[in-house]
Amino acid sequence: MTRPSTRPPIARLHWWDAALRENRYPTIAECMERFEISTRTAYRDLDYLRYQMNAPLAYDRQRRGYCYTDPGFSLPAVRLSDGEIIALFLAEKILKQYRGTPYADYLREAFDKIRAALPDEVSLDPSGLSEALSFDLGPARPVEVDVFQTLLRAVRERRSIDIVYFSQARGVETERRVDPLHLHAFSGDWYLIAFCHLRGEVRDFALSRIRRLEGTDERFSPPAGFDRDAYLGQAFGLLKGGTPQEVAVWFDAYQARWVRERQWHPTQVLEEQPGGALILRMTVPVTDDVLRWVLSYGSHCRVLAPAELQAKVRDEVEKMRAGLMGS
Repeated sequence: MTRPSTRPPIARLHWWDAALRENRYPTIAECMERFEISTRTAYRDLDYLRYQMNAPLAYDRQRRGYCYTDPGFSLPAVRLSDGEIIALFLAEKILKQYRGTPYADYLREAFDKIRAALPDEVSLDPSGLSEALSFDLGPARPVEVDVFQTLLRAVRERRSIDIVYFSQARGVETERRVDPLHLHAFSGDWYLIAFCHLRGEVRDFALSRIRRLEGTDERFSPPAGFDRDAYLGQAFGLLKGGTPQEVAVWFDAYQARWVRERQWHPTQVLEEQPGGALILRMTVPVTDDVLRWVLSYGSHCRVLAPAELQAKVRDEVEKMRAGLMGS
């Protein structure tokens, strides 16, 4: 007989193990009904237990069900490698930076269950990692779990929703119907990418600024030609808008040392210049995110193109100068 190498879902394995240890004499039919699987899949579960987990399985003809021939047998505790323990530790620490965000409590419960399933002795003590690693991922805006779940369901079922949204820039609330396309996490915040019926285009909505929402029975199809990865990839940062164009920024030798260390955008091209200077080129819409990024380098950079971004920088510098002179 071919020994199955693919592990069944944990839930099914634990159901078999619990039923066998409690002498309930589980049957193939019970497993099929409980997990809505085929006869073949249920038998594969038993083969996996028998050959991969070395379970002492037997069929009791009198009871018409399966049992363990060794009453002391049970599935082994979860055993993790040092690398896997470190990965779980990192994930849990990162999660703590996002208290109050969707599913944080569910994830914490999942970590507790994994921790409880670990053997009493492990080769690496996760608590010792606290002295070696720390995180500061920035503040996260809290989002109601009910809001997140409603939006996620609307995305998966492709149903339109009605929302009342607060515009931070204009300081007003507007009612609108949107077609939810995707939920995206960026810099500690969750955003809904949706087609806005009010504006007639795909837009981003911060979940923390959705004041009210109500689901509808209206189904929708994504806009023709919409590509989620292309939509997310065209922006520099989060803000989108306008036609992507080549942005070229010159950095002096001092600042270039740090600029060349990072991948700022998938389209970026670095051109080394005499004396250690650097020109970075990328194709992105000219948004406030790009403007803020350029301004953050002060006198260590100079915009070479496009003219639109040059004008934005000059205008902002003039405002700063006027503010300083007037203070």
